[in-house]
Amino acid sequence: AELHLDVEDDLITANNGRYILELNDGSAQVSTGGRGDLKIDICGLAGLYSGHQSPIDLEMLGLLSAAGHVKDRDELYARAAAAFSPGAGGAAYLQEMF
Repeated sequence: AELHLDVEDDLITANNGRYILELNDGSAQVSTGGRGDLKIDICGLAGLYSGHQSPIDLEMLGLLSAAGHVKDRDELYARAAAAFSPGAGGAAYLQEMF
């Protein structure tokens, strides 16, 4: 499966750009380029990656949106949610008090 991201990072501009996340048999590979189907702020990417927020949550916060050329937003968001699903280990957490 592939997920085409268009990442925006106001703090570290070197992170800005389009990336392809390729998922195969439990492993992932990232390369530059792609269509940029999923426009996502770097803070939204952190929330999605950690399993803390869903694509819909991030859309409501203004941190994620489907690019204009995407025909099926719901299918794209379902693929994004599946790509970053916490799986059997559950959601990410840190067992420390600061």
